[in-house]
Amino acid sequence: HLDIDDVIKAQILDYKILLISGTALNIEPSKSATFFAVETAKKNNVKVLLDLDFRADQWYDIRSFGLMIRAIIPNVKIAIGTEEEILAATLDDSSKVKIKNQQISSPEIKGDIDNSINQLLFLGLEVLIVKRGEKGVSIYKSNSNPQDVPGFPVKILNVLGAGDAFAGGFIYGILKGWDLYKACRIGNASGAQVVTKRGCANFMPSIEESLKFIERNLKRVIHQYFPWDAKTYCDRFLKNWRPDIAIFLESEIWPNHLIQIKKRGIPIVLVNARMTEKSKVRWLKFKKTISHLLSIFSLIISQDNTSKKRLEELGAKNTLIYGNLKHDSDILPVNSRIFSQFEISCSGRNILVASSTHIGEEVRVLKIFKNLLPSIPNLLLVLAPRHPDRRNDVIDEIKKAGFFTSDFILRSNSLNFDKNTKIFILDSIGELGYFYKKANSVILGGAFKKLGGHNPIEPARFGNAIFTGVNFYNFEEEYNNLVECNGAKVLKDDRDIEIIKDADLVKKMAINSKNYAESIGGAADKIVLKIVGLLNENQ
Repeated sequence: HLDIDDVIKAQILDYKILLISGTALNIEPSKSATFFAVETAKKNNVKVLLDLDFRADQWYDIRSFGLMIRAIIPNVKIAIGTEEEILAATLDDSSKVKIKNQQISSPEIKGDIDNSINQLLFLGLEVLIVKRGEKGVSIYKSNSNPQDVPGFPVKILNVLGAGDAFAGGFIYGILKGWDLYKACRIGNASGAQVVTKRGCANFMPSIEESLKFIERNLKRVIHQYFPWDAKTYCDRFLKNWRPDIAIFLESEIWPNHLIQIKKRGIPIVLVNARMTEKSKVRWLKFKKTISHLLSIFSLIISQDNTSKKRLEELGAKNTLIYGNLKHDSDILPVNSRIFSQFEISCSGRNILVASSTHIGEEVRVLKIFKNLLPSIPNLLLVLAPRHPDRRNDVIDEIKKAGFFTSDFILRSNSLNFDKNTKIFILDSIGELGYFYKKANSVILGGAFKKLGGHNPIEPARFGNAIFTGVNFYNFEEEYNNLVECNGAKVLKDDRDIEIIKDADLVKKMAINSKNYAESIGGAADKIVLKIVGLLNENQ
């Protein structure tokens, strides 16, 4: 019964993704409403996904399904379907269809699946996802080889709702900015869980359940603690596991392990390699030792150019730069639902987030905040210490700075506060994403003391002007690039924060930081290709 008026009320221009179903095209008024929805989405740059959803018993003429699908596909970015549904979308002879079960419409269709896939891609699809049951899915694009995404072999009790679960997981991944492989993986996990339960609409897995399901089903992954760096333990470990390749991360350089692995002719890679100036100076006192240890690595993939140069000064050979693996991590989760009360309480307030602060850094942050209040009286400070269990120490610092008990509130106590509340202490884990999204300015801790700083890309992804101290040596390249593109400011003294009073300038900084954050990434895929290449060379 969906009609065009329903589509208008839905305000599709505010959507990020529109999912449509092939079943909606079989009868009026839903057919016209679906075409209208797709047209509206395309005009407003909303990505359209099509679930083919072929139910043979619901079409007067089975060939009509293909006519409708082929008519709508030029306006669709991604289509999802089983092999039978894809064959049905290109069907020209109804005699090729045999229906096994009228209730759930389980068709058997004869045809050339490769030809059908090519036909649909030729019509303008960017991506076609072919579902193959417990085998997983295959990702097809024009002019490229298909990519298989493995499924999860499970005991099937029910098939109803599996397609919806796959689509839900897949869309979640796309909205999170995941690549197609990872989005399909979470879709497969969601679908696999549904088929192990009886019933349909009464069970849909949450994203947390799907992630745990994947973790439980990683049968080819074995967790093993690394032994002490002593020759005896190294020998025992290597004899037991007999690895084909050894991969070390960042600055993990263990002499005995490296030497024993090298003796066995096993390729060794140092990925996301990092070398601070302080560590370089320390290693220079043992130049021959570090030069020998670095020469053992078959390949060193540095996370930035500065580390690469320092490693080469210490004797590293065969070094590459692929960027920081941390930039391939997912954007922090945002759970707006649980903060509905906070939304009401903070209405009309400007929000400044100070995150990942350490002992001694809150003093500086609170001084800055206090100096800003006369100019921005509606400013709310969200103070998120790196270690939430320091909440009592943070409260003491707030009181020492001249604030009263009525001026602050703990997240663990309440989300309800009034206009007189000045400081919201975020003493929880996993909720920063919501506050990064609400703010447009972030003071990032770890650099007001000599702690190396924290990753500025996390808040930058949400569109925030970034402010930090001078000791950001663990993220030199990121901060230097953000400063260069005017997305971040290093606070050398308290006057530097005056920028926050200029709303237009902060907005420009926020846009610049987000643009930079979106321009980097992809290190993981490049590293994987290199590792696979090394494995092939040593087979």
